[in-house]
Amino acid sequence: MIRAEWLEPYLQRWRKLQPRERVAVSVAAGFVLLFMLYALVWLPVTRDLGHLREAVPAEQRRLALMQVQSAQVKRLRASSTPAASAGNLLATVEQAAVARGLRQQMTKMEPDGGNGVRLTFDQVGFNAVLSLLADLQKQHGLRVETASLEALAADPGTVNARLLIRGISP
Repeated sequence: MIRAEWLEPYLQRWRKLQPRERVAVSVAAGFVLLFMLYALVWLPVTRDLGHLREAVPAEQRRLALMQVQSAQVKRLRASSTPAASAGNLLATVEQAAVARGLRQQMTKMEPDGGNGVRLTFDQVGFNAVLSLLADLQKQHGLRVETASLEALAADPGTVNARLLIRGISP
């Protein structure tokens, strides 16, 4: 039997104990060992298990919600506004300009190819042009292919704009 020297004082003390004292110390050591196993192993495992029992269903609900939202996004992308025809494109752009009160500043509107329109605005508010372009993109599925904006020094916030707008290809 191998003995470590640091254990010798404890073993001598053990040998000096009466048999009843040895039983009492052994029982106390057993209780301490059981308590340590309970406190260091069992409690953390059961606590983590309880957290997981709450977290897993919540995460499963979030996953289900994300899957539903993913299906909605796919459906919305599939049903996006198709590109407008050239004739319809001119009418759509003109109606949007009229709705925004920009028809008077529009000095030129002409078709460009099968699904494009060239616009020229003189002395128009910068924010109004951006609002028109955002509306054309969101509501009508159109995009700006080229834009040239020239700020007017005499009137801050006012620009001359040259735009090429196209229908988004499916």
